[in-house]
Amino acid sequence: MIAIGQVEVGGDIVQRTFLILLGGLVLALALAFGLGGKEWAAALLERWWPRHKRDETISDGAGSDQASMRWWRMAISVISD
Repeated sequence: MIAIGQVEVGGDIVQRTFLILLGGLVLALALAFGLGGKEWAAALLERWWPRHKRDETISDGAGSDQASMRWWRMAISVISD
């Protein structure tokens, strides 16, 4: 943006168009990474917090917030599907 302002090309409309196109590109890349990386994210979560360890923690009643544990279980199952 600074470079476009310094060159003084096209004025305000060119700068706004550039920002919109750049924002669209970033959004498209984020969606592609998020939707395409579901399996990778599930594998990473499984490595950080193995399923048998999660199940033991939930069944033992460890931790004060069972709702939070149910949420994590649901989130991980959605990611792994």
